Amino acid sequence: MKYELFVARKVIFSRDASKSVAGPILRISMWSIVLGFIVMLVSIASSTGLQKEIQRKVVSLQGNAVVSKFNQNASYEPAPFATTDSLIMDLNKMPQIEHIQAYSTKAGVLKTQDDFEGIVLKGVDQNYQWTEFKDYLHEGDFPNLQADSRSDKLLVSKYHADRLNLAVGDKVLLYFLQPPPRKPRRIPFHISGIYHSGMEQFDQVYAVGDLNQIRRLNKWEDNEVGGIEVFLKKGHKIEEVNGELNATIPFDLISRSARQLNPQMYEWLDLFDLNVIVILAIMIAIASVNMITVLLILILDRTHMIGVFKALGSRNLGIQKIFIFQGALLLARALFLANIIGVGILLIQKYFGLVKLDEASYYVHAAPVFIDPMAILYLNLGTLIICFTVLLVPSFVISGIRPAKSLRFS
Repeated sequence: MKYELFVARKVIFSRDASKSVAGPILRISMWSIVLGFIVMLVSIASSTGLQKEIQRKVVSLQGNAVVSKFNQNASYEPAPFATTDSLIMDLNKMPQIEHIQAYSTKAGVLKTQDDFEGIVLKGVDQNYQWTEFKDYLHEGDFPNLQADSRSDKLLVSKYHADRLNLAVGDKVLLYFLQPPPRKPRRIPFHISGIYHSGMEQFDQVYAVGDLNQIRRLNKWEDNEVGGIEVFLKKGHKIEEVNGELNATIPFDLISRSARQLNPQMYEWLDLFDLNVIVILAIMIAIASVNMITVLLILILDRTHMIGVFKALGSRNLGIQKIFIFQGALLLARALFLANIIGVGILLIQKYFGLVKLDEASYYVHAAPVFIDPMAILYLNLGTLIICFTVLLVPSFVISGIRPAKSLRFS
């Protein structure tokens, strides 16, 4: 072991060091670094967790991408297109795609005996992947859909169920406008289940039912749909696949990613990255200032020792290494404690959800966290490198200390 590291360990871990005037100041500085690192760790984990959870909800409700008519407008009455065997085969051949499912929408009015509410019927078929929806089922069951029949079962949101006092098994009427001079169509439905996703854009708009009901209302063919939701396999990003997807489908269709369909939400999520960067910059700056302060305190507290080492013939570089090692040891101890406490806090939040959020604003009822070991490793390495680098600055003070003066007034 080099003598610089040996001396640094003896000085920093000795009983005299904790009893000296500098002891309390060093402890305060160390715990400020611990708190700063915990803030950085929690900020990254909570920001990433919220982004991933909201993106997961968006994808589970409408897929990674939606294929629709190229000239489709922004209404809830999409232009139909035929799901030919060649189209389905081409999509299923793409190795990045895990599942596709057809759907269409139609605006209507949901009416009970006492009240009514505007609603959009999202029609799906027997291939609909309810596993993506199971986390949101609040009560009841999913509609049982068949290819050769029309189901009168309806899945409504808790939002509409509360507003219309609906319960599983209730009978409701859905009214749909028809092109003049045809009268509005009235179709009876039975509530099979109630869902709650926490996404207001979906919960306040959609009820889920049979696609064949919309086909009958619009007088479509059995293979005509309003859109196709595309789900990708894990490890693939829609931004990388969407170009190939658009090249695969016919020229009169277009594939839009979840980000393109929800630009404002994704722009809002991107702001979290900026917030995290600002927090990291502030916390790293605070930690750097603390490390400079710690090293200056150590140097001033050990001026007599510096004089002795210089009198014995030690060079400035060797003495600088002693104090740099002391600062590094304090930083390592601070990071060790910060990681233990920070990861513990994240695990408690992940499994117990103690910190709650306003679901109307953040789309989740508890703050989600994402514990990424690589992100934690990079954060530790970055903090170590930056703080260790700034330790070099105050160490040059040692070169200005003269042995004669330091020993005279010690």
